[in-house]
Amino acid sequence: MKRIDVSKAIEVIASCESFLLFSHEAQDGDACGSMTALGLALKALGKRVDYVADTNKLNLNNLLEETRFFNQYTDGYQVAICLDCSTREYLFGNDKLSLCEKILVIDHHGSNMGYGDVNVIYPTASACAELVYELIKALNCEITHQIAHSIYVGLITDTGNFAYSNTTELSLKIASELYELFDDYYLTAEFIKMKDAEIIDILKIGFDNCRMFNGGKLISAALLFRDGYSADNVTDADILTNTIKYINGVVVSVTIRQTGQDSFKLSMRSADFDHDVSLFCSKYGGGGHIKAAGCTFKGTYESLMEVLEDYANRL
Repeated sequence: MKRIDVSKAIEVIASCESFLLFSHEAQDGDACGSMTALGLALKALGKRVDYVADTNKLNLNNLLEETRFFNQYTDGYQVAICLDCSTREYLFGNDKLSLCEKILVIDHHGSNMGYGDVNVIYPTASACAELVYELIKALNCEITHQIAHSIYVGLITDTGNFAYSNTTELSLKIASELYELFDDYYLTAEFIKMKDAEIIDILKIGFDNCRMFNGGKLISAALLFRDGYSADNVTDADILTNTIKYINGVVVSVTIRQTGQDSFKLSMRSADFDHDVSLFCSKYGGGGHIKAAGCTFKGTYESLMEVLEDYANRL
């Protein structure tokens, strides 16, 4: 199935009037920014737009005003637009795809094989928001203040404030174009970096459950029910992920969140391009990038540790 079909995507958007926008589970800034930016642009073009969004662990409501319209969908949409999600299975609310006649996928994950009727997939893009920005321009839609902020949230989330290795000339060019329109983006970056005081307890639980495998090549940190962690916890634990991955000698890091009695969400990071963590995650219905991927593991915590030990011994 064709993975790059921009002209067809523009044709679908131009010819249809109703859209339901989706993104992945545990929505982050790129997913949210991409959804709201494209949703605002479609509304500006006179389209009917609604959203299916996992807002449980998202703290952008006070930053992106469009999020107040999340999850007010009804039925009878012409197009489902799936953003920043590599597989249909990892799409939040994927059962709602049945409300739509066709599927348009816009994504930047290399593991995405194209599950839509029309697919716009560019693995070289630093963020899905980068693709959305280019698409909005191709639709001749004005980049408003709200759209610009949404794009910027997506960019700084997936590039780590333009510090990660996936930062490209294009992502910096887009940022410079946004700065020509508005100059208050430092407020956006500061807001996203702010954490709730509860993060202290999260870090303690995670660090207490750290395990190292194969001489320290793989490290895991787990947030488990037995230690008082709750699946309803809305605190962003990215700081835990971004701490353990920088320990000397670590090739792959894994942050584990327990979500059920025998269910765990894994967030994996690789230190280099020689170890593709998306291949591991794809075995469990997830996916992502070479250096950053996620999935859901079904089984006991002990069996998960055995799986990780086996994986670590092959690094």
